[in-house]
Formats: sequence, C-alpha cells, structure tokens
Amino acid sequence: MSVQGSLSGVRVVEIGTSVAVPFGCQILGDFGAEVIKVERLGTGDEARMWAPLTDGVSVTFLSLNRNKKSVVLNYKRDEGKAALEELLQSADVLIQNLRPGALAAAGFSWERLHELNPRLIYVEMTGYGHTGPRREQPAYDAMLQAYSGVVAMTGSDEGEPARVPLSMMDMGTGMWLSLGVFDALRRREQTGEGSHLQVSLLQTALSWVGTPLMSVAAGGDAHEGRAD
Repeated sequence: MSVQGSLSGVRVVEIGTSVAVPFGCQILGDFGAEVIKVERLGTGDEARMWAPLTDGVSVTFLSLNRNKKSVVLNYKRDEGKAALEELLQSADVLIQNLRPGALAAAGFSWERLHELNPRLIYVEMTGYGHTGPRREQPAYDAMLQAYSGVVAMTGSDEGEPARVPLSMMDMGTGMWLSLGVFDALRRREQTGEGSHLQVSLLQTALSWVGTPLMSVAAGGDAHEGRAD
C-alpha cells in the first residue's frame, strides 16, 4: 500500500534554474506534490551541465530535481505561451526565479496570472527583493554571503573572509519558499483565493545573521559568541 504525501493532488509549475527554486520545489515534491519543471529550449536548466558529471549527467542537477516531471517550451512565442497558459490553468502553484520582471514582460504578470487562474499561488524569487536600489540586480549565493557579512564571520580573526562552502543562501531560500507555499495553500483553503508571494536571497541572508545584527544594534561586536 502506497502512502500519499500531504501535498498529493497539488500541481506545482517550476520555472526555475540553478539551486534555490529547484531545491524548494523538490521539497514540495517530497511532500507529494506533482512538480512540472519548465525548461528552456536547447540547454534546459543550466545546472544540467554542472560538474561533476556521471555518464554525462550532472550529479548536482539530480540532487536538486528528484520527484519532478519536465517540459520544454518557449513562453515568449505564441505557441509556447499558449501551452504555458493551459498548464497554469490547472496548476495550484507557480514558482520562478527568472531575472526580475522577465516573466511579466512575457505576458505573465501577477495580475494576468490571477485573471487566468484565481486560485493560483504565485511565488517570485529574486536576489534583493522587490524594493530598494538593488531590486533589479541579479544575485547568487556567494555574493549574498559577502553582502550580508557571513564571510566576515567565518574563519579566524587573522585570516581572510571565507565563504561557507555550501549554497546556504540558495538552499535556505528554497526552504523558506516551501514554507510559504504551505502557508498559502492553507490560506487558500480558508479564502478560496490564490496569493502572490515574494522571497529573496537577501531575506534569507538576513535571517541567518539576525543574532549578530542584534548584537551590533545593542552596541556589541558582530563576532561576539562566535564559535571558533
């Protein structure tokens, strides 16, 4: 007898590359959601080519994309746009981490998505959020480790700043977005309406350094209490 996950029957459309969104959608798939990964023509998700490769397949890609189906389409062309619209009409969740504004420019703004499917939960992931001077800038894990000060809190006091050798910002953001989807699904049960969620690498970075920030705000040292 098979055991159904708590998200069995939930359809998630992923337009995501690299780590953060694929990892978050993988979590939803682990809970039983049907995850359909939309990839670009030709190369697909760039992570497909990341080393190390085993029999021509990226181990990293496999570690971030289990429990998923995949479809290739170009939503910038009429045929691909129509196919994506049809897919979204039957979807519960859409999650994407394209360049800020790219999906809206292709005709899929939140307003259009809500009109297309009022019950759709739309999750946008960006580097720096949707407000502020960096809102349109791309970002990646190592950049946010530096921007948030994480690299200054690792290693020794005498040494150079050091990056945490894991995608902690990307994977953390994937975890946050999956939590947000659970909350939005629960809210939809109560209201019948979908919702628009926004998550960012910066939000994740700030959540990791919350204690050092509070220490500085209280007049202390960001390194106080650090485990050497």
